Formats: sequence, C-alpha cells, structure tokens
Amino acid sequence: MTDILWAEKYRPTRLDEVIGNSASKAALRQWARGWTGKKIPTVRGIILTGPPGVGKTTSAIALANEMSWDYIEMNASDRRTGKELRRIALPGASTNTFSLEGNYFALDEGKRHVIILDEADNIDSKDDVGGIAAVSELLKVTQQPVILIVNDLYELTRRSESIKKACKVVRFENLQKEELARVLHHIAETEDLRISFDAAMKLVEMADGDARAAINDLQSISSAGTITTKETADLSKRNKTVDTREGVERLFRSTDIKENLRTISLLEEDPGSLSLWIDENVPQNATDIYGLANGFEALSRATQFVRWAGKFSYYRLWSYSSDLMALGTKMTSGGYDHKESARFPLVLTKFRHRNSVMATRDALVGKISAYSHTSPRNVRDAMMPFLRNAFHSSDRFATSMTERLNLSIEEIAALMGETEDSSAVSKIAGDAGISSD
Repeated sequence: MTDILWAEKYRPTRLDEVIGNSASKAALRQWARGWTGKKIPTVRGIILTGPPGVGKTTSAIALANEMSWDYIEMNASDRRTGKELRRIALPGASTNTFSLEGNYFALDEGKRHVIILDEADNIDSKDDVGGIAAVSELLKVTQQPVILIVNDLYELTRRSESIKKACKVVRFENLQKEELARVLHHIAETEDLRISFDAAMKLVEMADGDARAAINDLQSISSAGTITTKETADLSKRNKTVDTREGVERLFRSTDIKENLRTISLLEEDPGSLSLWIDENVPQNATDIYGLANGFEALSRATQFVRWAGKFSYYRLWSYSSDLMALGTKMTSGGYDHKESARFPLVLTKFRHRNSVMATRDALVGKISAYSHTSPRNVRDAMMPFLRNAFHSSDRFATSMTERLNLSIEEIAALMGETEDSSAVSKIAGDAGISSD
C-alpha cells in the first residue's frame, strides 16, 4: 500500500470535480466572480461551514485552482496568534501577493490570491491568543479574498459580530451515499482493486457522510485486492463523535428512535447538557401544539432521571434519560426536516460569557489593585466606575493607563464594556502599541 494518503492523492482540483453540495459550490463560485479584474466586492470574506469531510477545504482549494489564484492556507497545526496572522496574512491582503513557494511580489505585478483559514472555529484556543481580533482586522482591510472554514459557525462568531457581518455564509451538507460510493468505485478501479457494491455502501455508512474517512478506510483494507463485505466487517465501526449542533439537528429530523439513540451515543455531551440543547430547540422544531407538549413532557421526565442519577450517584439512570430524549425529539417534530440550524442553549451562552468575563475582570482587578496598592474590593466598588468613564472620556488617559497596567485587548474591552474588536478598544490598543498576540 502506498504511503500517499488517497484522500490527498485523489483530491479534486476543480469545483466541478468535487462531489455533492451543488448549490454551495455555485454560491462559492458566484462570490469568487466578484473578485475578477480589479474589482473588490463589498463582502470580502466567505465562511464555509458544515460537518467534517464534506468538501469544504477541498472546494476552497479547487476554487483557487479554477480561478488561477495562488493561495496560502493556515490550519490548526499552525500558530495563528494575532501576531502570526498579521505577519503572514495581513501583508499579502493589503499590498502584496505571493506565489505558492512563498515569494512575495508587488500587487500590480502579481495575480490575485486567496487566504484560507482552515478550522477557523478553533482559532480562539489558548494557543491562538488574539487570533479573533486579527481575523476581524483582516476582513476589514483585505484587498484579496478570504475563506474561513469551520465545523461550528457559532464558535467562530460568538465573540465578534464584525466577522459574521463581513462574510457570506455557505453551508455544506453531508454527501449522498450513492455519490460517495461512486467515488470509492472510481478510486478502487484506478488502484486496480475490485470492490463490491455492498462493500462500498458499507464503507459509506461507516463513514457517516465523511468522504475523507471513507477513502481512508478503503485504503486501509486495500491490501486484500478484492474487497467484499467480509473485509469491511473486519473494520471496527469508528467511534466517530458527532458535533453537538449537528447531532441535535439529526435528533429532530429522525423518525427512528434507534437512530436517535445511536446519535446520542456519539455526542460528547452528558445527558444534563444535552437536555439543555433539546430544551432550547423543542419550540422551533415542534410541528404543532401536540408536538410541543409531547416534546417537553418527555424532556421533563428525562431531566428527572438526570437529577436522580446525580443525587444518588447512580449513573445507570442516564440510559433512561437518553431513551426519553430520543423519544421526545421524534415526537416533537415527527421527523419533519427543518432547515434552520440548532440553537445553542441560551443558558449555556450566559454561563460561558459570564465565566469568561469574570476571569478577565479578576485579572484586571488584580492589576489595578497591585498598581494602586489598594484592595480588590475597593477597586471593584470605587475605582472601576471611575476608570470606565475616564477611558471613554480621554484617549490620552486611556492610552497612558493601558501602558502602565500592561492591559491586554480583552482587559481593555472588559474595562470599557465594549467588544474586543470595537473601534474604541482598537484605537486605545493601537495607541498603546499593544498587539493581539
């Protein structure tokens, strides 16, 4: 078996070669046409969102090839701090272009290129400090197309409204089984393998719509020469987790309780957290008043088992809550295929935001307390309101105090009650010479 991954070896080079998602590819191509010649469209960025392995990155690179654009790709294996994004992406976005070998040319001597930020929903991890602010800045100043690729759109946009406003959003869906099976047959024939129809469909089912996973599985058993269901049976079914938002959407769209139970088993959520997701999404998925009532009735019983499991430390009761949630989601919608994305639980949003704000605020109070030689309580009660007003009233004072306290962009935003990418925060950070790394 070759050392080259077939998923890369057979990666499409043009959009027409990418299987499935015709409407999504058309939207991507239409956006790209707005960059022809010297035109710079109003919407300079595009977000490709959807589950893993459905062709988002492949489509972005195929588009670059089709448009004869150079491209630079930054993914989760790269450092994507604010400093690195400004060093690599911003120069090319504003004044220069570059070749695939990394050579820079003056913009009027080169050709258009595209900046691809893969797994952009993970760009705000602890290793990518300041990355969100840098992406927001990039989308404001870029003279070149920018493609952001995410599995979870919410994780990218929850901290910055400007990113969502600056981009067109295109969703990619799971691939049709028959389409993916044809791809496996084509690869098998090219590699001089024989694969039965049942075996190809089995690989597709195991991959659960993930083309990359299906091709990798095909390669892993290719030494057999002829692939039947016997060889696929030797592949243990992947313990592939499902993104929570996608999983909740599946639960409400399914008409099969067994399928719902399988989906729940693949989620990385305990029943307590999952019940909050379901509670948030029952109203928008109920087909009528009876579906609404049945959904909440099953959910209330499920949460009762969750409480008993915690109270008595008897977590086998979780299985009963899972059964009830699988039943309740089916009864809510009757399998009606809603196109709206599942909503993140408002209560979790509030908790997450509160915890983040509290951590930043505690660090801010600690700096002010140490600088002013006063207690944290005095800082909170007396100094914080004064400093907030002063920061809004005097740029000179705000810049001076930012430098003295060595504040981060997050701390400036918390002090002023602004978002991290607001013009007020950006101006103070810029005047104080504070980068987002």
